[in-house]
Parts: sequence; C-alpha cells; structure tokens
Amino acid sequence: MIVVVATILSYFAKALKQPLILAYLLAGILLGPIGLGALNLSFAGFSIGFNNFEEILVFSELGIAFLLFGVGVETNFSKFLGFGKTILVGGIVQVALTVLFVLLASSFFGVLDFSTAILLGLVIAFSSTAIVVKILSDSHQIGTIHGKLLVGFLLVQDLLVIVALPFIKNFESLFSFQAIFPLALQALLILGFAFVLNKFVYPRVFVSAAKSDELLFLLSVSSCFVFILVGFLLGFSIAISAFVAGVALSTLPYNFEVFHRIKGLRDFFSTVFFVTLGMQISISFAQIPLLVVFILLFAVFLFKPIVFFLITLFSGYGSRASLSVGLALAQISEFSFIIASQSKSVFDHYPGLYSMVILVTAVSMGVTPYVVKETPSIFNF
Repeated sequence: MIVVVATILSYFAKALKQPLILAYLLAGILLGPIGLGALNLSFAGFSIGFNNFEEILVFSELGIAFLLFGVGVETNFSKFLGFGKTILVGGIVQVALTVLFVLLASSFFGVLDFSTAILLGLVIAFSSTAIVVKILSDSHQIGTIHGKLLVGFLLVQDLLVIVALPFIKNFESLFSFQAIFPLALQALLILGFAFVLNKFVYPRVFVSAAKSDELLFLLSVSSCFVFILVGFLLGFSIAISAFVAGVALSTLPYNFEVFHRIKGLRDFFSTVFFVTLGMQISISFAQIPLLVVFILLFAVFLFKPIVFFLITLFSGYGSRASLSVGLALAQISEFSFIIASQSKSVFDHYPGLYSMVILVTAVSMGVTPYVVKETPSIFNF
C-alpha cells in the first residue's frame, strides 16, 4: 500500500516538477491517522490506512540505514582537501550560528527548553543536498561558481550531520563523561573494524565479486548488514553503522559500481522511511505557539540565507553568486528528518512540534525550485 500510493503521488509530483520527497510525505499523510487511517476502512480483510505503524518502523530504520550507506559509498574525503576556508569554516560557522540563533530566540521568548532549542536548531541548520544538486544538474549550473560553492557547503553539512547523529541519540545525557566515554569507545571499535576490512579483506573479496553484477550487489548489501550487526552488538546507532560500512567501501575501485547496484534498494527503503514520517504528522501542530512557528520560519527562510550570503560575499565571490548560494539553501535537509526522528522523544515535550518541523521541511523543499528559478529576477530587483 505504501509503495503503490507513493508511486501514484510521485507521478503527480513529477508532472508538477516537485521533489518526490513531498509525494512520499503526502502519501504518509493520506495513509496515516489523519487520513485514511481515521476512517477505519478495510477491504478483503486488510485495513486501508494506518492507525498503528509500529510494524513498519523496522523498514523505516532500514531506510535511514541505506540512505546513509549510499552517502558513505559516495563520500570521498579527499575532496575536502581542495576546499578553501570559505567552504570548511563557512559551513561550520553557519551551522553554529543557526543553532545559536534558535537557542537565543527561544530563551528570549521563553518558548523552548535548552535541549529542544539545540535540537531544533540542528534540524533547521542543514540544507537539502538531494534537492539542490538535482536543481543544479537539471539547469546545468553545477559547474558555475555558485554551483561549486553550493556543493561544497552541502558536503560539509552532510559530514557534520554524520558526526552529530551519534550524539543526538543520547542528547540529554550528552554532557556527562558516562555518556561520552562509551560512545567514543564504540566509535573506535567500529572504525577499527572498518579499517581492517578496507585494508585487508575488501580488496581481495571484491576482485572476484566485481566480475558478477549479482555477486557485487549481494556482497555490498551483506557488508552493510554486517556493519549493522556489529553496531547493534556494540550498542551503536544502526544508521551510523551503515554509513561507516559505506565509507569502508568508498575507497575501492568499484565504489561507483557498488553505489549504482544498491541505489534501487536504497530508494525503496528510503521511500518507506519518508512515507512513515508523513504518517507521523498530526493536527497537533495547531497547538504550537505562534512564536515558535515564527522562529522556525524566520530561521529557515531569512536567517540561514543571510548567513550564507554574508559568508560567501565576504569571501570575495560577489553579490550575484552570494545571493544564489543563500537563496538556494533556504530549506531543511532530508537528513534533518533523521535528526528529528531520533529526537522525537525530546520534541514530544511540546505537542505538535515534531509535526510542525515535518510540515515546514516539506514546504521549504517545495518552494526551493521556484526560488532558484527566480534568483536572477530577485538579484535584479
């Protein structure tokens, strides 16, 4: 049901030139507790819609895992060596300033506690690599100055997301030694495991596997699941374990082929993940104070673009390229969904906040193609 409804809505999204993620979220809303799930309908003994989606959360977790596994396979850390301080320092400063803005605004108006404000700031801080790169590719702008800057900022953000995710899971106990030490030990163990496989095992086994498309696919997926198992045994995040599995494969000569072999599986499970997120939207977002909504919207659509604009401008890239960078990054990342889902227990302190975050993310993704298209007109104005 999830796949069929998501496919039908994806056709409409494609026809309207909208990101497919919006179709997946809409499918979740349609099938979830505020859509068909509320009607308690059934056909041939099967429920139409979902009131309780606990049974599909395992697929949702696999969606996160394969999404990050694909990112890990594609990640080439040597690319970061060629980035100047604009990309590296600017990307880190932008995330820090966005989190600080949300924290200070929330404290000033007294609307959110410290933990929730920090996590909301992190959710807002990151922009969508998938949408921006797709727009740049479709408009043949990826080789322009602002295109290269955008890709650079987004790569830095993606890396920061990966670093942040393990800490978010235990955020409320983050600042204690008892929480940090086990996490550091788990990270060292799984990274050591990845190093051993990358240096001594993978080069040998992938030589023979590369001669068969089926074997290459199975070996790649098995590698992901082995790391998930190791991460589970160590008490480490499944999502980060899958990312490390991808990074362990990223330096192999076959990483391009591996990525394309697992792309279909990644897309399938990530579709389920985004539909499941849509199911979690409820009318409870109406309970959110208007001040919180204002902070959320201001940070996404004004503060972030201004910060990116100023960072790029003061780095000497001119006002036109700087404006193009700022406006193109005025949305929330698909990886922010992962942060939000792992932080749901914290967001639940404020009923409706989680639903509001998903709604604002969907809206920001939807308007991005139009904003990028109109950037020359906005610059002239």
